[in-house]
Amino acid sequence: MTQSPLAFEKDIDTRPLITRILAVEAWREEYLDVLRELAIVELDWAILGARVDRYRELIERDVVRDPFLGDRKKFIMSLYGSEASLKSIAAERRKFLLNHDTLKQAEPESRSDSAKSTGT
Repeated sequence: MTQSPLAFEKDIDTRPLITRILAVEAWREEYLDVLRELAIVELDWAILGARVDRYRELIERDVVRDPFLGDRKKFIMSLYGSEASLKSIAAERRKFLLNHDTLKQAEPESRSDSAKSTGT
């Protein structure tokens, strides 16, 4: 949940592709933009939760019959109800990413700031 968005940036021996992609500034910026959008949109529980609910409806009957799982309560808790649930993990990852310095968007310059810098 707290792995840096650029964790493998310099790991050429084990991650040569991502290392080379992140070395190109335009691709690095695009990668960070996509990751930011994923954090904002796809990890938002209003969106992700609806998707999880649809998949849960598809598989719940079979999952509950699985002799290794136990019961419906454990299944539901793994999705929504504990610190290790999918909901909690998604929320923590989203929060971490959106607060990470590499994904924070620069504050837009105010009109008065831009006028000062151009001398108008």
